[in-house]
Amino acid sequence: MRIVIIATGSWGDVRPNVVLGQALQKAGYEVLLIATEPFREWIEARGVPYFGVSLDMQAMMDAVMGGEGGLLETIQALYGVTKSLRAAVVQVGKEVAAVMREGDTLLYNEIVSFLLNGVVEKYQPRVLHVNLQ
Repeated sequence: MRIVIIATGSWGDVRPNVVLGQALQKAGYEVLLIATEPFREWIEARGVPYFGVSLDMQAMMDAVMGGEGGLLETIQALYGVTKSLRAAVVQVGKEVAAVMREGDTLLYNEIVSFLLNGVVEKYQPRVLHVNLQ
């Protein structure tokens, strides 16, 4: 059985899912970790198969949190992130669907649940919610 893990957030999302993926591999499962490009090298160095998606959630969070201009700058950054996120979400949904196979098990957290409707409908994977908080 193949288990697909979606970890498109920050290090706090990627690191524990890599450890989970390693444990699942030791238990005999085929694992595929879906994450963003900045984490590719780190994930692959730990022996977990990687598939990259175009969304860079860490960069978006850095844009919102990195400003020093106060509330107005933060609100402007959030608006910019929200605007760019709309198109990115559609693209990531397509990218996730491209690697899914019937019979897969899909592990995800609530942050990416909005990506799953079409994937679940088409491939009917076993869906397991993983809460890292």
